[in-house]
Amino acid sequence: MAPVMKLTLRWEEGPEELHTTLKIKLPRKWKEGPTLNLKETFVENYNAKHPDNKLELDNIHLLTPKGISLADQAIVLKVLNPSDTVRVKPGPPPSLDVNVSESKSTATTSSKPQKNEGHVTTAAALQEAAQAPAHAFDYSKWDRLDLSDDDGEDCHPNIDLASWKRLRGRQREERREKEEQKIAKYKAKIEKYSRKVEEIQEKIDGGDDDPQLIVNLTDAKDSKKEYEKKLQNFYDTRKMTADDVCETRESKGIVVKQEVEPDVPAMNPTSPHEEANSYDTFSKANREYLIQFAALTSDEASEEFLLLHPQLLCDHAEGFLLLLTLDACMKHQLDTSERSKKKLEDEAKKEMQVGRQHLTLHYITELAKSLRRDPRDAVKPFFRKTGRKSQDKVEGFEEDLTNFLVRIRNRAKEKIANGETSPLVDVPENAGDEEEEEEYVPAGLGPGGLDPNEVLGTLPEEIQEAFVEQDTDKLRAGFDKLSDEDAQYHLKRCIDSGLWVPAGKPEEEQTEETEAAQE
Repeated sequence: MAPVMKLTLRWEEGPEELHTTLKIKLPRKWKEGPTLNLKETFVENYNAKHPDNKLELDNIHLLTPKGISLADQAIVLKVLNPSDTVRVKPGPPPSLDVNVSESKSTATTSSKPQKNEGHVTTAAALQEAAQAPAHAFDYSKWDRLDLSDDDGEDCHPNIDLASWKRLRGRQREERREKEEQKIAKYKAKIEKYSRKVEEIQEKIDGGDDDPQLIVNLTDAKDSKKEYEKKLQNFYDTRKMTADDVCETRESKGIVVKQEVEPDVPAMNPTSPHEEANSYDTFSKANREYLIQFAALTSDEASEEFLLLHPQLLCDHAEGFLLLLTLDACMKHQLDTSERSKKKLEDEAKKEMQVGRQHLTLHYITELAKSLRRDPRDAVKPFFRKTGRKSQDKVEGFEEDLTNFLVRIRNRAKEKIANGETSPLVDVPENAGDEEEEEEYVPAGLGPGGLDPNEVLGTLPEEIQEAFVEQDTDKLRAGFDKLSDEDAQYHLKRCIDSGLWVPAGKPEEEQTEETEAAQE
């Protein structure tokens, strides 16, 4: 692998506050490219930092450590060395002819023979190379190696390295597929003309004196040789991978007994029943909790909810929230002309909220896997990093959320264009009547800022019926069946949404708090 080339560009003109230093790790293609790439990168970086004192690309030039001004078209590898510090100076760059003449004069000076020092002159080295034996090993085929280890060499500094490597991997696979198709095409042609040669030869050997057979035989042999030559030329010029230059002659395995740290067992989605590992069983058993988690708007509530319901820390829960995000995006994009602006804004917020909860769950499970720990141990460390009030944000979380929603929205558009329905259309709780959704009028927010209609839909079925029937005894019985943690959680949401007014609280005070929350 070629050594990494790092350069430092410095601008030290004008006031000290305008002095700028930029360190660049050059991609592989930049080494053999013009120095103009370095100028453009520096100017872009400088102008972003000093918008009131912008530099013009044509009015600056680069100066080597030896004091040589570089033309924009000069090749980086020929005029600069790794770890060089390049000065950025005002003034237009010189023409390429000036750099060529300077490099020639430098080469002439360096090619003078050095007496009594054991040095070999440039002319002598060239002559010795010309006299090298013709049968020397040819290393040119190694120039065609295409290895995954080199994918990061030509990555631009502004592009994510992991994404770039995945892209190059896909490109390599697609290219190999096309190459295999081309090889198969050549082999089919060779086989075709081989059969044709055999058939014509059999006729000639059988006594057929038709002169046209000799012509056809010659033509078939020429065509066969032509495709054989094309196939061989393709083999000689195509990019090679590790599989092309290596083969396994012998393979053996050696088992060494050693104490291995056991893997953390996957959390059972619905303890205590081990048979509930399938997605369908899990989603049916935990659907209510998943919808409640998707509706949470604060990191504190999400953290508390996951610690209270740790069975959600698994891949099945991620899958359900992913489908829930897709369902929200499809509903948002259907018949937008028939809904109010506020309704569309609420649906857009719901997309963002459900997507955030899905990504939160994904980050926690991935963190647990990387640490080889129980997912419950990763909940608190994650929220300490990613909380909205935290000064130490998890790197890339918001960017990943934006990119994730873009992909899901595009997928929703494709499904709608193909006439497909939402993946959750068969779930009774999500497949509400269209007419009822059109007639839905958002209720006023409660004293805690929650929508009572949304809170009502997340309550246990028995408590929902008690609110609809306005049966206080049935409501108390429903809360008594819940655990202390669940009961406190649902009761607080009922109070914050206005579904339940604590005893002794005046109705006027409740109304004032509701109006303040709406404002």
